[in-house]
Amino acid sequence: DKSFFLYEDATCRVGCNTTAGFYASYPTNSQQMCLTCWSTGCMRCSDGGSASCLDCGTNFLQNGKCITNCNAATSYISTGGQCLPCHISCEGCTGSTNSQCLKCRSGFFNVSGICDNTCPPGAVPLVNGSCGC
Repeated sequence: DKSFFLYEDATCRVGCNTTAGFYASYPTNSQQMCLTCWSTGCMRCSDGGSASCLDCGTNFLQNGKCITNCNAATSYISTGGQCLPCHISCEGCTGSTNSQCLKCRSGFFNVSGICDNTCPPGAVPLVNGSCGC
């Protein structure tokens, strides 16, 4: 019967709840399996791969895996609950561009609110990470 799925605990159940940490697998034409998503805390995944999570519920999604905290020094939380990387010039950020840095990383300078690797013409790098005359 095509409505039954074999679960990993060897039970047959109607349907596969793909919003509760499982994904449907069809290893043969006659067999349907309901398998657990690989990433701990994953609510919905595309398959059993280690980076296949699509929804982490109350946790954060980073590169297809569920994590409990985003690293505030290197990433930010998007509106979709994903941990996304900051711009390379940022040490902490609110978005992905070099104008959304909380602080500029070493080797970058705050030029009118934008982290840049050079000061504008006529300006020199200051000790505090900004540019001045």
